[in-house]
Formats: sequence, structure tokens, C-alpha cells
Amino acid sequence: MGGGGGGGYSPPINLDKLTEKANQRIQGAFQGRQLVVFVCDHIDERELQQRIASSIFREREYIVATQPDLVRDECPRAGLIVCFVSKSEEHGLIDEAIRVASEMKKQIIFVHASDQYSMPNYVLQFRVRNVSWAQFLEIFIG
Repeated sequence: MGGGGGGGYSPPINLDKLTEKANQRIQGAFQGRQLVVFVCDHIDERELQQRIASSIFREREYIVATQPDLVRDECPRAGLIVCFVSKSEEHGLIDEAIRVASEMKKQIIFVHASDQYSMPNYVLQFRVRNVSWAQFLEIFIG
């Protein structure tokens, strides 16, 4: 007596199509005049501000949240929540932002400054999309 191991045919996953759909959701959250909330540790704030100043986001209403109270206060107004890491290895604030955004069913994305970064626990646990800053900008400018 053997167990049946044979499953049905599973078609291959089209990653390009999945990425396109994810990009459309993020672009949709960015449209209109909704607030963009950037969340980072205070160590990364200056770098994030510089990146925003030289990007399309400088023309948007946005806030950089480096305190838990600000995250909780501003998430309800946000169309998009962007969690950013560069040098910081402390991720309590980003984990809190992911938890709050998930409870509110908000669009959220994790953006890292370079290939060398520390991964917040909730990025994996909540399956938050993880992209570099360059990939993040490509979503909006093509």
C-alpha cells in the first residue's frame, strides 16, 4: 500500500505577470493626492530625505515617520507606506509599520538602499514586497 504521490499538473508561474500586477497595485496606491508615508529608523532619515528630494516623490505630499506615534497617526491617511532601510539594523519601527499597515489593509513596500542591508522580521513574515531604491523608482517612472 503506498501513498499517492501523484498530483495534478501545475502550470509554471509567470513571474513577470505577478510583478506587473504588484506594480499596478502600488501605482494605484500612489495615484490621486493621497499621502505617502515613508518609515525609517532615525539613522537612515537623512539619506532617505536626500533620496526623496531627488526623486518624483518630492512633488507629492509625504511624511517621513521615525517615531511609532507618527506611524500610527499617519497610516490611516496614507495611500502607500514605504519602509526604508540603509544602514540601520534596528527594525522595531518598520515591523510596527508593517503590522499597522496590514491591519488597515494598506499598500506597503519594503525598500532597501543597497545590496547590503539588514532584513526586518516582518518583511518575510507578512510577505511584504522587497525591492531596491532603483527598482522602486522604476515602478513609477518605467
